[in-house]
Amino acid sequence: MNDKFEKIRNHKFFIFDYVLRIIGIIFVIVISFLDDIISDIIKEGFGGIDAKGGAMAALIALTVIVITVAISVFIGYLQWRYYYISADDENLTIEKGIFLKKKQIVPFEKINTVDAHRNILHQVAKVCRLKIDTGAVGARSSSIPEVMIVLDDATAERLRNFILAHSSEAEEALAQAGVERVNLGIETVEKKAKFSDFILFGATRSLFAGFIVLVAIVFPMIGMFFEDDYILDVVKGFLLDNFGVKDVFLFTLFVALVIIAVILVCYVVSTFMFVITSAIRFYDFTAVRRGDNINIKYGLFTKKSYTLPVRNIHAVIMQQNLLRQITGHCSVEVVSIGYGDEKNEVSLLFPIVKKKKLGAFLQDILPEYATEDERYRAPARSLALFILPQLLFWTIIAAAVLVFTGSFAIVGGCYLIIALITVISGLLSYAHAGISYGKKLVCTSAGGFNRKLTRIRQDCVQSVGANNDIIMRMFKVSSYRIDYHAPVMKSIVVVPNLTNDHLEKIAQLIED
Repeated sequence: MNDKFEKIRNHKFFIFDYVLRIIGIIFVIVISFLDDIISDIIKEGFGGIDAKGGAMAALIALTVIVITVAISVFIGYLQWRYYYISADDENLTIEKGIFLKKKQIVPFEKINTVDAHRNILHQVAKVCRLKIDTGAVGARSSSIPEVMIVLDDATAERLRNFILAHSSEAEEALAQAGVERVNLGIETVEKKAKFSDFILFGATRSLFAGFIVLVAIVFPMIGMFFEDDYILDVVKGFLLDNFGVKDVFLFTLFVALVIIAVILVCYVVSTFMFVITSAIRFYDFTAVRRGDNINIKYGLFTKKSYTLPVRNIHAVIMQQNLLRQITGHCSVEVVSIGYGDEKNEVSLLFPIVKKKKLGAFLQDILPEYATEDERYRAPARSLALFILPQLLFWTIIAAAVLVFTGSFAIVGGCYLIIALITVISGLLSYAHAGISYGKKLVCTSAGGFNRKLTRIRQDCVQSVGANNDIIMRMFKVSSYRIDYHAPVMKSIVVVPNLTNDHLEKIAQLIED
């Protein structure tokens, strides 16, 4: 192919976008500056404001806002006026600057993802923000940063298609040079989430987040309940008049039941909120495999679209918290530089999938990660190592608290609950621990209440290590650590308490 993408500028919405970001920062500063005046208004109304001082502060704030907007419009215009994008058969070129001219050339084979972002304002203006990620994120040693541009929808789609088409050509050139390519020739496959998937995804999210919400809501209520003698007297009078309850134990039981009921209501409300937010955030979630690329799009108010070359997917991760283990579901994520490396961005391949159908799901859309070799599990002799260390730790803590407080009933009750949770967590960790490896993938499984299954492309593994302490050597087991390429330079998975014969085998596969 011997064509070019003509030199263009950003859409003029780029200026507005830039001004909005600057105004957002200045707004926070101005609110901080006017904090005393706002506090006076809240406490005493507008009559509590010093006339001269309030007018002067408001004038200063208004002047700052006007000057900031004017300067940001001018700077935004200059950035738009002297910023050009073009492309040829091999490279994407960015030219910018007034006095200090900069020219950035990005080879197509270096591009990891091409992402499209449209918030409500973008949708109204019919423009799109493209992020072209080359993997030079954060502290990466590469000198090629990510590229952010704003174009009208038609031009953005045309540029993205141009980049993807030439990226495929670059990959073919690599294949001809002897570099192994990913699976090719796959027909278009589409996986679309249903509303029931959002319900499951929201309802089975981590219990920890829901617990935080409950604590924030319930504990102040409990404190108010017990601090106010009048409320307690009313409750006691109600129980005595209607049920003849005089016993302190029955009164305590009633209070406990009320607290449990409040907690359950709060949990149901928080779950409902998670379902709604998930449905809005991941609205119309669609994953499409087209040849060598996977396109993921979702969003109701803020629409996002990611295009991931399969060659840049380094691993697939299946996450299961306790609720999803019980219901037999898991979320599926991909590890790809440029996807999931921004704030509040998740690297989902699909929100939720039945665990039994995971193999078929991956076979359809990402067959490179569909198969898993024989899994080697933790030996039975290692079961004690999953339970006893944690149990010993909590025993020591409980003994220390008991010495200082002397409250055997409370400390003993709490210890029994924690010990039960520790034993269950240890049993789950033992059941989940495992590793498998073959010519293409290294697969790991670990975790108790939160299980994580990781399938890593073998050529992305950076190092493999094993360690064991004195106790582990007595049980003839080791903990394995696998480092692999990821958006944060490298990620690490650890699988504890497996037999000692895997390190050399995995190292040999990686060398071959």
